[in-house]
Amino acid sequence: MLIGNITMLLDTINSTITKLLKKGATYQFIGEQIGYSRSNTVRLAKKLGLNSKAVKYLTETEKNKIIKWLNKGKSISEIARLLGRSKKTIHNFCNKEHLQRKSSYWWSKEDDELLEDLLGTIPIYKIAKQLKRTKNAVRQRVERLGLDIRDKVDYFTTMELSEITGLHPATINRWINLKQIEAIQDNKNKKGMKFRHYISIESFRDFYLKNKTRKSSLKDLSPEVLEFFDIDG
Repeated sequence: MLIGNITMLLDTINSTITKLLKKGATYQFIGEQIGYSRSNTVRLAKKLGLNSKAVKYLTETEKNKIIKWLNKGKSISEIARLLGRSKKTIHNFCNKEHLQRKSSYWWSKEDDELLEDLLGTIPIYKIAKQLKRTKNAVRQRVERLGLDIRDKVDYFTTMELSEITGLHPATINRWINLKQIEAIQDNKNKKGMKFRHYISIESFRDFYLKNKTRKSSLKDLSPEVLEFFDIDG
């Protein structure tokens, strides 16, 4: 009985090796499927008179899976293992199609469109969170696309807002650093210079309405300033 079970197991293993080799799977991938090391898989294949049969072209199904997994942030090594293909095969396809992992590099057309829609309406850190990228990656993409963070709404620098409201620039900067008032950071300053922050009319209005009874400096704003920001006194 035991010998019979072992024979059946070996037949199953041999059948699996034969089937996967004909599909162009790598020895590493086959070994993972049958619980063998790569070297033992190669040895078994040789006993069966089989060699790794490299399939030159990826199928359309495989190509679609590669694109899908790249969009999900999977690495070339992970995709090669999942498809039973060599890393070189996947790498060559990605280079030919100019594809890279979304999490690190690749921006799709939909990503760029969403970035343009959000830019100027919410701060960079919120855009980064929505796109699942770093703030730096978003700023670099903005610069590469030639977009301007001030194109869509009226913005003021910290100094301009200070001149309009009479609030001290250091006070405004403190609110920005504490994320109490939403501001957008400019990434186009010259090397060595501090980043500028831009505050929209809407952001300042929302900040005032939320904090007018809690921050003494806001109580001193003149009726003209409140009218400028379309705030009912």
